[in-house]
Amino acid sequence: MAASHILLFCLTVSFGEGAVGNDRIEHTRLYGNINAYAYYFAELLVGSPPQAVSVIVDTGSALCGFPCVGCSHCGNHLNPLFNMKASNTSQSLPCGMGCDRCQADRCGYLESYTEGSSISGVWFKDLVRLNGSDGDNQAVFASLGCHTDERKLFYTQTVNGIFGLAPHKITGSSNVLRDMFKDQAHVRDAVFAFCLAEWGGMLTVGGYDSSYNAPGETLSWVNLHHVGYYGVGLQQIIFDGIVVATQRSFGTTVVDTGTTFTYLPQEIYYSLEQALTNRCSNEKCAASAEGDSCWKLTSGSHAFPSHFPNISLMFTSGSLQVAVNWPATAYMFRGGRGDVWCYAFANNGMSRETVLGISFFLHKNIVFDTTQSKLGVAEANCPQHHYHAKINTDFPEPEPSFDLPPARAAKAQTQWVAIMLGAAGVLLLLLSCAMCAWAYCMMDTEDTNDKDTEMGSRLVYPAK
Repeated sequence: MAASHILLFCLTVSFGEGAVGNDRIEHTRLYGNINAYAYYFAELLVGSPPQAVSVIVDTGSALCGFPCVGCSHCGNHLNPLFNMKASNTSQSLPCGMGCDRCQADRCGYLESYTEGSSISGVWFKDLVRLNGSDGDNQAVFASLGCHTDERKLFYTQTVNGIFGLAPHKITGSSNVLRDMFKDQAHVRDAVFAFCLAEWGGMLTVGGYDSSYNAPGETLSWVNLHHVGYYGVGLQQIIFDGIVVATQRSFGTTVVDTGTTFTYLPQEIYYSLEQALTNRCSNEKCAASAEGDSCWKLTSGSHAFPSHFPNISLMFTSGSLQVAVNWPATAYMFRGGRGDVWCYAFANNGMSRETVLGISFFLHKNIVFDTTQSKLGVAEANCPQHHYHAKINTDFPEPEPSFDLPPARAAKAQTQWVAIMLGAAGVLLLLLSCAMCAWAYCMMDTEDTNDKDTEMGSRLVYPAK
């Protein structure tokens, strides 16, 4: 997302290149889906005692932040607001050298994003770790953002905050990922990896889990630029044996888990779209067109677009080129109806920039090796995870009725119900009036596009 959304998988498996077991590698579950959320998210444990915070995983930004108690304009999110006063290890950062913004003598921040969202707040330091079930994930003392104001997507999104993984520094320290890399007693290498399924996935820090690779698959390595952003050298796009784009057309190519779709420069987008139309019209791909960017499968719901050709992405690897397969289950996503699949790539207009978003990551083991400046990619069977909020089912027993003889008790109960219904009606009327007034006020402050499911174009690079 460029600056504008975890339980532990515990098995003895092979990590990295031959390392066995949980050898200084931390890992956590990811949750999310392109259509339902438009992002993937993890859960962090922050403070002492720890408080759970849900955060979008974003390789396009560096800030790790979330709303705190006392926020003047924050949305209704998955977890309670973080309470700094309830943490024994929380430390505010005062204004001083390297602080770009002061807020009541505390070092603050304001982040604005290209799609119009913004967050502002104050910096603090505290213990933070990836949530996990076996205690192997260790806390580090890191700089964090405490939101005091959220606008647009940050206000309306389900999860609390953002977990920036981009390779650049922030006020007060490096970002959380770099602080984790410094903990060499618990984190082996400056490596992290994603394995994203249709629903959820896994994030590892310190190495990667090769057991997710599909049978017979090994990692293919391509050159990785990691100064300010994660970039790769995209050379060609080949569809059904036809070259639809070459190196000059792509401009800068960024790898970003915070952007939902893969964004292509306008000329490339139209070329790929036309190639798909030509290849799959008249149900040649066992699907009929639904609008400009969707297809309805003839095999019915719960099916996959298996008759659509794969796309090959050609990347720079030293003096060679490496082909990475982009299957239809990744460059398309399942819509609200199970038999309709829509394009998960979009038009980036006249911009000379290509963004490989979540749709590029799907069904792959993707490894960011910042020590060797290389990106590893392999087709994978990524684990699926669904986020289930705990619902309190321990309801209290009903209070006994009034101590009256049966006949009178029934009459009194009827009268009591009538009184209660009348009171409820008055309360509902007052509530309706209040909601109307609130809605009128919010019209001027909030964007009407306020649903996570409407965030398919969540391209949120930091405004320059």
